[in-house]
Amino acid sequence: MTESGTETLRNDTHVVEGTHDSRSGPDEADSTASLLLRRKHNLDIPFGRLPDDIFEEIAIHYVDFWRSMERHIEAFGWRDIMAVNSRLRSVIIETPSIWTTISLDWPTELRDIFHTRAKGLPLNVRTDKYIGLNEHQSQMAGKFLSQNIGTISSLVLNWHADMELEGGTGSPKLSTFLKQHIGTHSFPRLKHAAFFDEGAQKYRVFGHTITINAPVLETLVLETMVLKPTKLSPFPRLTNLEIRNLITFADEIIPLLAVCPALEFCSIETEDPSEDIDDNINLFRWDGRLPRIQILHLPALKVLTIAGFRILGIMTVLRLLQNSPHAEISFPGTRWVEYEESELDGPFSDSLQEVLQPQIRNFDQLVVDQVNQSCSSWRESKFRLCSMEDSSPDIGHLKRGRIDLEFSKNRIYKEDGEGDPLVPLFSILPDGFATHLSSLHLIDSTPECPKSNKQKRRPHRRSATLPSPALLLSGFRYLPNLTILRLSGWKNIDNLLVAFGSKGLESTSGSDGGVPHDRHLLPCPSLRHFEFQDSQFTPGILIQFLQERQRVGMKVSMLKVTGSLLDERLRSIVRALVLDFVEEPPHDMNICKWCVEYTSSLAVETAGARGVTAGRDMPLRKSEQEMLWLSYRHLVL
Repeated sequence: MTESGTETLRNDTHVVEGTHDSRSGPDEADSTASLLLRRKHNLDIPFGRLPDDIFEEIAIHYVDFWRSMERHIEAFGWRDIMAVNSRLRSVIIETPSIWTTISLDWPTELRDIFHTRAKGLPLNVRTDKYIGLNEHQSQMAGKFLSQNIGTISSLVLNWHADMELEGGTGSPKLSTFLKQHIGTHSFPRLKHAAFFDEGAQKYRVFGHTITINAPVLETLVLETMVLKPTKLSPFPRLTNLEIRNLITFADEIIPLLAVCPALEFCSIETEDPSEDIDDNINLFRWDGRLPRIQILHLPALKVLTIAGFRILGIMTVLRLLQNSPHAEISFPGTRWVEYEESELDGPFSDSLQEVLQPQIRNFDQLVVDQVNQSCSSWRESKFRLCSMEDSSPDIGHLKRGRIDLEFSKNRIYKEDGEGDPLVPLFSILPDGFATHLSSLHLIDSTPECPKSNKQKRRPHRRSATLPSPALLLSGFRYLPNLTILRLSGWKNIDNLLVAFGSKGLESTSGSDGGVPHDRHLLPCPSLRHFEFQDSQFTPGILIQFLQERQRVGMKVSMLKVTGSLLDERLRSIVRALVLDFVEEPPHDMNICKWCVEYTSSLAVETAGARGVTAGRDMPLRKSEQEMLWLSYRHLVL
């Protein structure tokens, strides 16, 4: 569009002020009129007289917009902006930074124009679509990379690999291209690199191997590719690393992490090999040539997420990672090899200890969350190591980081769905590796099972259960520095209350699976703070627990419970046994009906056992409630 054309636009008066549509509301009419008035005002601006720096800003913003739309628009849209004004065209042509982003799949003539206009500035080389299937196009792209290797600052390649793989290692054309044009050269100015394979399946048997020599590289994204661990160049400035959509394993990734001392953010998404693939895939992929790493020194690490590693890989990473005090580390979707149920408790317990032990000394709080998936016997176990100081409200408080572990499809429930999900944890606590812990939080996050068409009864909740009092006590005895204990979402915590009572002490004289300990050692002598959130208990057993703690000189200083479980008389008894008593409303709205069901079921069972009519609606007398508590206490012991 010429300057005369611009004048025509500025003299455009096809605007009727006060236009109002009777079908539109007053707000809509006002906004429309305001928009039209602003349009008229903008057209009065002498566009052709704008200074060059404004023209340059307009051009840069316009170009950036079109670049962000590369996935949705075929053309770049240069004709639109170049036709607006002759001075704007001149500014665009003479601004080198506008021409520094070059696509490898452009026609050669267009690419040469951009290259000339860039005038030696660092280049951002990319692909708008993909390359790979056209041999001539691939050769031209590789030639351009080789000719400008000294000025490339950013490299983004979208590749469409052939569907046919070569020996399970990837496309022959892609492998050849990466080797000839990427792996054999040094990129002295390359700061950002990303490689995407748009034609590949989500997870290959193995990812492509690629070699990059870029000493100032800061960001690296690899899709269906992995850097060759036997031929790694150091990356002293690399801060961001993302690897996804491939099958890899810890021994293949750890050498890369070892050459990135400045790494801050790292995300690795892999998939466990199928069952018909040998677990020791490194034996035939690298033939024993993988470097042996003794330690991972990543002091700047902030976030590390590795999804899909097996538990042995998690052990290796946590054992080597020694100096990352402020990192948030997570291992979602860690698969546990599914042994038979009769063999699972032992191996899982041993592996759990090997996972927790290397890093647990860096934290003082352990959170354990058990989730029953899809109302079945399968469970998802989550463990978090963190610091109690992280909850500090102080401005400028520096978090100490955390470690999140998630073990999916662990069949730690028995066939009838009534197993003890915390058995593996409490069976290894007597080994003494967690004696420093100050806080323990046990959570049951099992959702309510929806009612199926075949079920006549309403939705129910298949909750987890706490281990036996004897096993709980055997574990708590080796937490001498514990000061805070939280339980959330449990349908019955009586086993825990009993474990801290005198009967619980007496019951451990040989009934805890042969775990040796001193029967005169009181559990958790520093523990004064208890929180039972959305967790149910028998009031009489709670009172006996509080009386026992007071009798041995360890009076509870803080007790938080969910309301609706205590009447006024019982509240007064509890308040006399603790320094600070708090009743909170239920966080889970289902807790109220759980309380009613739980109390009613116990009442019916006890009433029936004592010869009382089981179906009566009359509430139990206080004496009957006391007998109920004592009977239940006797049963759980």
